[in-house]
Amino acid sequence: FFFQAEDGIRDYKVTGVQTCALPICELMTIALFGSALFVVGTASDLLAMGVGALFGPLSTLFTGLVNDLGRYALLATLLTLLPRPGTLSLAILTGWILRGFTTGAFAPVDLLWTASAIAWSEGFAWLAGLTRSGAWRDRPGAWVRLGLGFATASVVTTLSGLWMHVVLYRLFFAPWYVAMQVAGPGCLYVLVATRLGARLAASLRRVEA
Repeated sequence: FFFQAEDGIRDYKVTGVQTCALPICELMTIALFGSALFVVGTASDLLAMGVGALFGPLSTLFTGLVNDLGRYALLATLLTLLPRPGTLSLAILTGWILRGFTTGAFAPVDLLWTASAIAWSEGFAWLAGLTRSGAWRDRPGAWVRLGLGFATASVVTTLSGLWMHVVLYRLFFAPWYVAMQVAGPGCLYVLVATRLGARLAASLRRVEA
């Protein structure tokens, strides 16, 4: 039984394989994408060390090309492959845990930001119909729904992150800076990322078929 499940046999006549092989495969896929999120986040942190000294408050426009563009391209690809509740949560948590053990990023603000990112991502993905059914993947303009769901979640997550810094660290952000964060890394980068993710997911689905 266990060898059959590990080999991925999906014969309905074999007891338990249908409920054992698929979840294991999906969890491995989520873990792979979660690890990729960790790599993207770490690369963004390293880039921020150098770019921040050169461009100051404008540095997020450059680090966002790695962080937001790469992160949401991965999440969009993953959700297109596995359109169900909990997929985004597990991937984001995996990336955060790996990052925490590597860099020590287990501060309360990191936990709050990760929790808000999960809540908003799962919530808006469900509202957009991305996790209620996988039928949207085969409809024309599917990436538009994907982009709207992720972009809305990203904008709210960005605003939540800025609010946390204002409350916890007593920081002040100029209106132009907030608008830049929301319009650039928070929205525009995410729309581009979801377009790239949708194309990558379509290619992977053709290979799988």
